[in-house]
Amino acid sequence: MSLIQQVYADTYEIGQGLPGGSSSGIDISKVYSDNKFNWAGISQYITGTLVFISAMACLFFMIWGGIGMITSGGDKSKFETGRNRLIYAAIGMIVVGSAYAIWRVIMTVVGLSELNTGVL
Repeated sequence: MSLIQQVYADTYEIGQGLPGGSSSGIDISKVYSDNKFNWAGISQYITGTLVFISAMACLFFMIWGGIGMITSGGDKSKFETGRNRLIYAAIGMIVVGSAYAIWRVIMTVVGLSELNTGVL
């Protein structure tokens, strides 16, 4: 009886998910298909990820600013700090949304837009 089991290699096709039936959540066939690197797919995954991270940061700062306003206890400087944090987070959300919209327009004009990637 051996404590070490032998492991055998298994075949893997692009886009089939992880071995064993589980999926990573990323459809790699949109990034690499027909033996060509799909620039539109990878750029949309990257921009989608950056937009998500930016939106979560803006949401965090909005919550932080709101809590700062609520817990200011009548202190005018703490209230202003919380209010400014909330305003700057809202401006950041507008900037991120506008930048993403401009990026999508540029991708469409250049011809690299794939509207059915399911990213955003």
